[in-house]
Amino acid sequence: MSQKDRVKAFLSHPRLAPVRKAAGAVARRQRQGPYLGFLDGLTQDGQLRGWVVDRRTMKGRVPVALHIGGEMVEAGYANHIREDVRAATGGEVECGFFFPLTDAHWAKIAQADGLISVRTHEEASREIGSLRLSVDGTDPKLAKDVGQAFRYAMGADWDLLCEKMDEVPEPEGPLPPIRQPAFERHGRMFDTDRVIPEIPLSGHPAYLDYVRYRYRMDESYQVEPDLESSERYLYWYLTAYRSQESRRVPLSRDLIEHLNEPMVMGSQSFTISRIMWWRLTGRPDLMANANLNDRDGYLKVLFWWAHQDAPHLGYEDCLVPDRFADLLRGVHPSRRLDAYPLSYFSECYFADTPKLHFLRPGTPDGRKGLALAMLLAAVQRPDLLRYMPRRTIDQLLKPGEDARSAFEHFLTDIAGNGSEPSPVQMSRDRYASILQTRFFDLDSYSFMTRDRNGNRFEAAALPPPNEDRPTVDVQLIGPLAKASGLGQATRLSADILRATGLDVRGVDFDLDNPAPEGFSSDFLVEEYGPAEINIIHLNAESIPLAFAYQPDVFSGAYNIGYFFWELDTPAYCHYLGMEMLDEIWVSTQYGVQIYRPDAAGKPVINVGMCYEDTPGIEREDARAYVERRFRFDESHFVVLVAFDSFSFVQRKNPVNALLAFQKAFADVPEARLVVKTQNRDSVFDPVQVALWDRVETIIQGDPRIVVINETLTYRDLLRLKAGSDIYLSLHKSEGWGFGMIEAMNLNVPVVCTGYSGNMDFCTPETSWLVDYEQVPLRHGDYIFVRPGSEWAEPSVDSAAQQLRAAYDDPAERLARTDSAKAFIKENFSVDAIARRYGDRLREILGQRAGRS
Repeated sequence: MSQKDRVKAFLSHPRLAPVRKAAGAVARRQRQGPYLGFLDGLTQDGQLRGWVVDRRTMKGRVPVALHIGGEMVEAGYANHIREDVRAATGGEVECGFFFPLTDAHWAKIAQADGLISVRTHEEASREIGSLRLSVDGTDPKLAKDVGQAFRYAMGADWDLLCEKMDEVPEPEGPLPPIRQPAFERHGRMFDTDRVIPEIPLSGHPAYLDYVRYRYRMDESYQVEPDLESSERYLYWYLTAYRSQESRRVPLSRDLIEHLNEPMVMGSQSFTISRIMWWRLTGRPDLMANANLNDRDGYLKVLFWWAHQDAPHLGYEDCLVPDRFADLLRGVHPSRRLDAYPLSYFSECYFADTPKLHFLRPGTPDGRKGLALAMLLAAVQRPDLLRYMPRRTIDQLLKPGEDARSAFEHFLTDIAGNGSEPSPVQMSRDRYASILQTRFFDLDSYSFMTRDRNGNRFEAAALPPPNEDRPTVDVQLIGPLAKASGLGQATRLSADILRATGLDVRGVDFDLDNPAPEGFSSDFLVEEYGPAEINIIHLNAESIPLAFAYQPDVFSGAYNIGYFFWELDTPAYCHYLGMEMLDEIWVSTQYGVQIYRPDAAGKPVINVGMCYEDTPGIEREDARAYVERRFRFDESHFVVLVAFDSFSFVQRKNPVNALLAFQKAFADVPEARLVVKTQNRDSVFDPVQVALWDRVETIIQGDPRIVVINETLTYRDLLRLKAGSDIYLSLHKSEGWGFGMIEAMNLNVPVVCTGYSGNMDFCTPETSWLVDYEQVPLRHGDYIFVRPGSEWAEPSVDSAAQQLRAAYDDPAERLARTDSAKAFIKENFSVDAIARRYGDRLREILGQRAGRS
């Protein structure tokens, strides 16, 4: 081995990993100077993503620029929301940047041997990060024939079309007219009347108010009519809300008109829209060269907006108004007699797409080839069709003398790959059907994402459920596959509904639920269909998402929301969801007390919740599992604390649980405490991180305490509980309390806070109740904290006393566990809760039948 290889091997030794990591951090600090940031890499949709803050202020909105090789090619601001870096930035989240990489960028990247970087955009710029990307070296210009050249240039577009052809067969007859549902409930999302009590009227649609409180942006933006911060919040909503997803965010007709309103500047001949002006001010590189007195310069700005920025943001369907599309679709007077004339947009598109530069647009065949390429690209980007001459589109889709269109011949050539291909079947109707899956209507050359009132939301483009499917009594909608308390509750509701004897359908919906998947149910999950009653098994803050992003199964049905909530009053982001429903279900009397005062007269029903039956979980086997897992033995007295870190560490209160354990068992060396959590590594909130730091400090001085951060199988989780001697919950509030009722079913004694939802089944006869004081919540204690909200502060002294009381009296442990199991079996079994569900559902069905 050479000296160089020996040095390399030494430096790569695993024990030197911390040294290498520290050295990397030092080098990055030297490069970044007064900035702190990271270049994450490419997203799946081809955007360069990262974040940066100014170390001196720990604030975002830093000007940044994309460099390819040594050339600055695009600039902007790091002002996108990045909740995932809150811990790294000390709480700042408005610090993310995105650069979509266009074909022109990729051509430059290839010339620069793949080297790109993001730097601060200032005179003495600092590098945030750099990457070397691999670039496909296939050059269409080297192809043997035009078909091969198009295959090289448009391989990804062709692959997408093949996927769509697998989904969309050739229609057997004329396409049916596009049928839009009634959307009886959805209009409430766009009303500007007051929905949320106690806050000033904002002038914004209700959905924007809901999002402002759902994402805690009320802390950053005071929104009232005529305040500048209202416009700033609107800009945040447009650019940051759901910015990492391909989702169509709801916009009212009035907001769309407001954003598309021409901005008249006295010294400029041409106008741009309000949203274009907002975006241009964040692009100093474009602003410096924008000439709105020159028609060609103006068209270049419109092209940038229509082709790059609006699609990047996800607003090509509504914020490129017809007046812009008409201009971009126009053909220069000198070229109007050309065969397949190019529009202004098509000319710019060709210049901006180097992979198509093997074409010669000065010839009829070149122009025809470009138009065919755009038809294929429109499967991914249907908005391209708005900017092409419609006569050209009609010509290319019209069958010729051989009953096949030019587009079909083009696709067949691409499919050939050097062999004699089977003819590709792509009638105009099939192409139109494929475009409809992308929310585009070929007949009107417009998107389908707006309802009859002009409001824009994704559900407007989704086809209504198949009317040929049977109408069921109840359709259950919720996170059936999620490994979370809400997912478990939804699966249990499925079991309960099945026990009612009613006709039930289950649909999985989990948008905005960060919990991992992994739980399955033997309850059949189906597609949406018609139903008399929908039970939307989501918390109140997620109800508007079901209406905005799912097919309209709600119009004409009776809609029930099943809520779990921990605080003593509804959060501000709950009110829109409450408004859109007919009825609210809760699992406890505590839930009734939360929602009934603010339900505007709607029924708020405590239907209860069941525990999950646990056949095959025996104490002896479970105890052996615990002893093997943690190296305990039969002499150890095991106390278990279990919770999901996504449920907020503050509320679950593990610090007080540790202190109570130490106080209760200071003289019991055989006592053991297991703190079982999951998703700890995915929590970045500074308050929760600080609490975990305190937990670590406590356990370092007490070897009797074990913490595990792991998503167990449900069976192993039950074995962990059944093999423990006490289940401890010093929660500050619970909407229900699955952990406690599961422990009761497993004959495990429960020591718990005597407050909130668990009090429907935790009594002095079934558990050891811990005293508490009711205290106001502080900012940062929990999500969606409303002024005046309170929860419990359980007493550590009382908890220690109750733990010791349970430990010291085995006979009383046996008596209370027997009492607890008998009580929950009588009142909270599947059959018991099915009677409550069934009685209420049959009452509703009877009322609906009477009205019909």
